[in-house]
Amino acid sequence: MKFSNFKTLAMLLIIMPLMTMAQSGGQRKCDLVVVLIKKYIAEKRPDMIYSLGSKEYKAAISQVKFNNVVEKHIYILGKIKESSFIGFKKDLSKYKREFEAGNIELSLSIDKNNKLRKLSFLPFEPVVTQKTTLAPSSNPLKLKLDKEVDTLERIYIQNSNIVGLSIGVIKDGQTYTYGYGSTQKKNGELPDANTIFEIGSISKTFTAQLLAYYVNERKISLMDPITKYLPDSLAANPELQKIKIVNLSNHTSGLVRLSDNIINKNLDAVNPYRNYTRQLLFSHLKTCKLASVPGELYSCSNMGTGLLGVILERISSKIYEELVKEIIADPLKMKSTFQHLTPELEKRFTKV
Repeated sequence: MKFSNFKTLAMLLIIMPLMTMAQSGGQRKCDLVVVLIKKYIAEKRPDMIYSLGSKEYKAAISQVKFNNVVEKHIYILGKIKESSFIGFKKDLSKYKREFEAGNIELSLSIDKNNKLRKLSFLPFEPVVTQKTTLAPSSNPLKLKLDKEVDTLERIYIQNSNIVGLSIGVIKDGQTYTYGYGSTQKKNGELPDANTIFEIGSISKTFTAQLLAYYVNERKISLMDPITKYLPDSLAANPELQKIKIVNLSNHTSGLVRLSDNIINKNLDAVNPYRNYTRQLLFSHLKTCKLASVPGELYSCSNMGTGLLGVILERISSKIYEELVKEIIADPLKMKSTFQHLTPELEKRFTKV
């Protein structure tokens, strides 16, 4: 979903970053693989990490040796606390993994079949890279608010990985907008209030708003079991019978963040979810096991939000994009909020 229109926001500061490599197809694929690696480390399933490897990778290291490396050098660090993208060097995507007892640098690359070509775990050595000159800006620096915004964003925009920012503030009924950096790396064009960004996980709030709408319409209840709205083949899974609608919305369902079958030969480089069909989702859910008891633990789950979107489609008999347009975008006159780019809107869309 794409977004542009500061007037639809109330008392919000929106900072939309363009991060170097974050939007590239290869990087998106690596991000998904990293999520799965994190999942398998937490579950102590090194064999599943090894299964992501290509034939060439497996020829270079046996499963027994790989398992020993993970068990002796990774598990001793305890639970994973944080994870962040470091950067892209040569053909490797690099990530920082923060564990309870130390940090590691995870480096990987994947081949054309979406299999691991390279994977390494090394001690993390922090590298601080800053721009040598001030990033350009449309901020006039006249008002107190202008200076406050500039002070906050300079900490961020001067990072060498950050390409551009578009900031909107509504204060006392007046809208203030600021652009920093560029809409594409080194193209010299400042982002502005009409620049269109991919909003990523902010779309989860749209799904929550649609849920609230149908709760008010009495078409669904937060306390309904999700199996009430799913095919019988899925409802038969006792794990799913434990989950309520509210658990999908507040990320306490116990569903994992990503399913095991999302990485496949049909994975789209630009949009990894494009070819992840409802059939693939349902195939995973038929036999899935929960990572935690529903309602007890918060853990962000793309799968949970995606499933909630499917349920809303089923009760409304409309596709998700129609629901957003009819219930949210049109009433609020959000003319630049949409799921698919038109040729005209493409001109305003940020790319990295």
